[in-house]
Amino acid sequence: MALNQSKTQAAFHRAQELMPYGVSSNFRYWDEVQTPVIARGEGAYVWDMDGNRFIDYRLAFGPVILGHADKRVTARVVEALANGNLFAHTHPLELKVAERMIRMCPGVEKVRYANSGTEATMHALRVARAHTNREKVIKFEGNYHGFHDYLLFSTASTPAGSLGSRRSPLSAQNTSGIPAAMRDLVINVVYNNFEGLERTVKAKWGEVAAIIVEPVAGNFASVMPEKGWLELIRKLCDEHGIVMIIDEVKTGFRIAKGGATPEIRSALRPWRKASNRGSRDNSPRT
Repeated sequence: MALNQSKTQAAFHRAQELMPYGVSSNFRYWDEVQTPVIARGEGAYVWDMDGNRFIDYRLAFGPVILGHADKRVTARVVEALANGNLFAHTHPLELKVAERMIRMCPGVEKVRYANSGTEATMHALRVARAHTNREKVIKFEGNYHGFHDYLLFSTASTPAGSLGSRRSPLSAQNTSGIPAAMRDLVINVVYNNFEGLERTVKAKWGEVAAIIVEPVAGNFASVMPEKGWLELIRKLCDEHGIVMIIDEVKTGFRIAKGGATPEIRSALRPWRKASNRGSRDNSPRT
């Protein structure tokens, strides 16, 4: 039996007149018929404009882990709003959250908040370039680090035919509008390719400010890192004065307390103890 979606379709056609493709992000566009307009949500379910109920497997791409309209969350939000909306000053809740994050994440010494994952990775890359006085970044095919020009290359949305060979990958931009000069600053390596990463770092480490990685490659079916993969990245960064940026926009606090970073540090403890005598004084830390 076909669903009645007349109100949903009318709302979507209205959205198309107001926004490109009728959505605020291309990832939300399915097609001319199936792109939903969601009116409300509760728990694990959402309802469209016609009252059709669906299981929400997306959950806002992950953050709504307690489900929609959780009464405990709603009550705390209302309580907070009673004390004001948004301030252009430091707030006690910022301190409380920062203290919790530092306590849960070994190696994290200070916290800086960002409005989005895109903004966070953009600023992390800028800090890495300032720290190392180098400009290039190594990223991995299929990893997604936001929608800014510096890193929107060779993601899971890039056609496979434009990626080049496994031994010599190309940096393929995801969209028009990215300056051609940006491609010269991005070095792509195949995810979980140990030999390729070591070879690339050995040849180009003097130009590389950062290696950025998703601990779990989320956008192409959640590919797990092979044993020793993240540890190798950490080791190479320490040896060559490169900043390791662990993009945990998706994995942070979901795969473990403190995300993937504590596991990497724990695995590297014996190696670091043995190598400290010959380590660089300026080696960046996670």
